[in-house]
Amino acid sequence: MNTDQCASLAKHDPFSELMRHQRAAIEAADSSAWFAVVATVGSDGYPCCRTLTIRSIGEGEITFHVSEHSPKIRHLEQNGKIELLFLWAKTLRQVRVRGRASWRQDEQLRNAWRNKPAGSKVADLMHAHQLRQSSVISGRNELLSERACAADRLRPDSQVPATVVTMRVEPDFFEFWVASPEDRMHDRRRYSCQGSDWILEHLVP
Repeated sequence: MNTDQCASLAKHDPFSELMRHQRAAIEAADSSAWFAVVATVGSDGYPCCRTLTIRSIGEGEITFHVSEHSPKIRHLEQNGKIELLFLWAKTLRQVRVRGRASWRQDEQLRNAWRNKPAGSKVADLMHAHQLRQSSVISGRNELLSERACAADRLRPDSQVPATVVTMRVEPDFFEFWVASPEDRMHDRRRYSCQGSDWILEHLVP
């Protein structure tokens, strides 16, 4: 790729494109519009995937609310590897994202937590004080019993537990896929961050 091509391609903004795709999914009433698959790599070397609710996209980052005690945070502490997958079936679009993850609790999260549904707050309190996320239990009866105990903890003035954090992913890689079912000549484009620029490359589907 020559210098002129790099300069031209660097003008592209993958964040704006990602937000356009999400808006299209929302307008199409795609039930996955606010979800992403988040993949990390465990200490055994195997990928581990789970679906999380997207809290925000924009301003150079994608955010999620997670438990600091969750396996995904342990994986990130060990090796820092993360990939996000957005799949919007109704619009036949997919986006892969890689980058650097960080996590902390801030005033924005504390304000958002105050407006969460009570059931979601109870789950956070249970994870913080009784059962850590992904820990082994005897069965669903134990889970529901512990949830009832957590519900007793909830008060109108309850504060967000210290274990609830905002996980921020700052991307340095995007790959967009837009389906073309009639001829299978799907549109695939990869954005790679080089310094402060985004370089766009077209890929064979």
